[in-house]
Amino acid sequence: MISSDGGVLISDGRSSVRLTRMDKPNELGHPTLIEAQAGPFRGSVRDDTVYFGNFRSQLTKLYDTLSGDAKLASYEGFELDLIGNGMGHIRVDVTVIGQHVPLIRLTFGFSIDQTFLPMIIRQVDAEFPPPYRAAA
Repeated sequence: MISSDGGVLISDGRSSVRLTRMDKPNELGHPTLIEAQAGPFRGSVRDDTVYFGNFRSQLTKLYDTLSGDAKLASYEGFELDLIGNGMGHIRVDVTVIGQHVPLIRLTFGFSIDQTFLPMIIRQVDAEFPPPYRAAA
């Protein structure tokens, strides 16, 4: 289940991650509101260091080949990994860091179909257009 109601939403209807632009890119990445839901667990964090540099092209390659992965990460520890099995099933692995001391982390996974990838790519283009980093 993918929605186009703001941000980039990746969901199977029970678990989800939504990425919403918070501000202009900076030298470390793109300030992003990360909203996560895994079964009964739900939360959101702001991460100022999400780097979208290669994610968009990796998503396109994943859609074209149905195998490999598209990774999105931050210096703060957020990780989003979409992994194709070559037959149209996409595994979505998510790690969201709430804080480091003490460590608060939510890690979960779910699956989607490759037919959702074009919508995800359009959402990334709309929400996080280049440049991905501000000039230093």
